[in-house]
Amino acid sequence: MSIYKIPLPLNILEAAKERITWTLNTLPRVCVSFSGGKDSGLMLHLTAEIARQMGKKICVLFIDWEAQFSCTINYVQSLREFYADVIEEFYWVALPLTTQNSLSQYQPE
Repeated sequence: MSIYKIPLPLNILEAAKERITWTLNTLPRVCVSFSGGKDSGLMLHLTAEIARQMGKKICVLFIDWEAQFSCTINYVQSLREFYADVIEEFYWVALPLTTQNSLSQYQPE
């Protein structure tokens, strides 16, 4: 990694929109993985808005851990409804996933 910063002619928002536009124009199907958090929420907003402008459809993948706060689930549902016109398929997946528990040596999963 360089210690020198090389300025580019685009800011981060313009670069993100350019990449999303390229992706929607190039790939036959686009699926946004959405956790209900701020980062993936922004990605969904940007992608859905650009898809709407381009008249394209996208897919969304939401993995439900069945342990999210109710506000997160409400946010997921509100975005699903808000972008219903550009969402071709909304995959709401609840899988029997296990995660590591670093707080218990007796029940690590």
